[in-house]
Amino acid sequence: MDTPITPEQTAPEATPITQESPEPVNTAAPSPSQEPEMAEAPSPSQNAPEEPHETQEPQPPKPRKVRLRKAQQRRRLHNVILAGVFLLFLLVCFIVNLAVKDRDFSETENRNLAQKPAFSLTALTDGSYFSGLSSYTSDQFFARDKWMSLKLKCETIMGRKDASGIFLGSDDYLLSAPETPNDEALSRTIANINQFAADHSDLSMRMMLVPDSAMILSDKLPKNAPVRDQLQDIKNISGQLSGSVQLLDAASALMPHASEYIYYKTDHHWTSLGAYYAFSACSGQLGIASPVTDYDIYTVSDTFEGTLSSKSGSHKTTDTVQVYIPQSQIRYYVTYSDSTQRVCSIYQSSALENKDKYTVFFGGNHPKVEISTTANNQRVLLLFKDSYANSFVQFLLPYYQKIIMIDPRYYYDNLDSILTTENVTDVLFLYSADTFVKDTSLSDVLEVTGQPQEGTLNTEEDTPQPTQADVSTQESSEVSSEESADTSAAPDSAETP
Repeated sequence: MDTPITPEQTAPEATPITQESPEPVNTAAPSPSQEPEMAEAPSPSQNAPEEPHETQEPQPPKPRKVRLRKAQQRRRLHNVILAGVFLLFLLVCFIVNLAVKDRDFSETENRNLAQKPAFSLTALTDGSYFSGLSSYTSDQFFARDKWMSLKLKCETIMGRKDASGIFLGSDDYLLSAPETPNDEALSRTIANINQFAADHSDLSMRMMLVPDSAMILSDKLPKNAPVRDQLQDIKNISGQLSGSVQLLDAASALMPHASEYIYYKTDHHWTSLGAYYAFSACSGQLGIASPVTDYDIYTVSDTFEGTLSSKSGSHKTTDTVQVYIPQSQIRYYVTYSDSTQRVCSIYQSSALENKDKYTVFFGGNHPKVEISTTANNQRVLLLFKDSYANSFVQFLLPYYQKIIMIDPRYYYDNLDSILTTENVTDVLFLYSADTFVKDTSLSDVLEVTGQPQEGTLNTEEDTPQPTQADVSTQESSEVSSEESADTSAAPDSAETP
């Protein structure tokens, strides 16, 4: 009996072909004695086709609306956080302001601070209440001085060259822009000066207008700073004065010394050195033939921070204040119309304890100041002035028998009585140009004759003797006890015109 032949035995050997044909399927059932052969696993050596490596497919980009929505959510959260921090800050400030006591005066700004306004229906309806409340809130805000300094630092970092109208100049100079003239007020002032000169043609009349530091120290200004030509304003004023009033040219006296310390860095005034240069240049026009050339110069303070520092909030530097004592045998004493004291010096050492150390000259401004000297030359000077004159008078002391200083901003007395009873021989108008071009008080004093002020001291006999004379800066810091005693005796030896 023939043995059955399996498909494996009859199939020809595999040969490589380009296209594989399907293998025939064995439909015959295997015999019970024959087990089916297990298919062999392909060996690694066989050239099986390689399967491609799996790569991670990129995620599709998020829709634009989703990104915008999330950005808006983050922005809203950011705004909520900022608003919360700001409201918390305001709440803290409100509580602190309630707890901190109101101040009457700011040493840093050198001015009186606004106080809480009184409520009334009239103030409410005319708006003055809310205006006063705004000023009060601003002035009494806690740590106001610190916030002003911080504001200035931020503005400086951002490139600002000015602060509150004050230019931040080179070499730590603070310079204010010259004022624009009030044409109506200026015309009226000049007209009344000319009329006053015409009515008193027997008197020698002179005027000195001192330009601002921004004019003389123009090289200290920031580049392209918008500054008015104040020298032209002074020239225009000179052209309107009558021939009876002689203008003393302070600008020409100061310009050759622009590189020197002739203006304070933190204050709007000139220094004693600047006043000295102006006096030296104009002494001949003042009728002073042989001016004193030797002075004892004393530095009374080196920590002065003036009005420009207060206004701008800049405290980068301080100024030095000096006084000039003429080496002369002339003695004098000073009488103030708003005080019962007669003192032996124009310098007040107590002022050096205050912030405004420029007030070492006369203690500041007064309606009327009389200086009686031992010059005995029959020359009496009537000086109409602002604060610029306070440091200038120290150079005039040896040359007049009496100097009467009038500050029209505070003076309401009768001018005619001074002219007739004091035998005035010379008149000098000495102002900063800034003050003069906007002032209205001088014009009022020249044209209006007021009633004498109550308590005004007109003669030496009416002046009570002081219980304690004010000690000058010279006496307190530099002069020997013997010299101090001589100076203190000056009121007793001085002759009264």
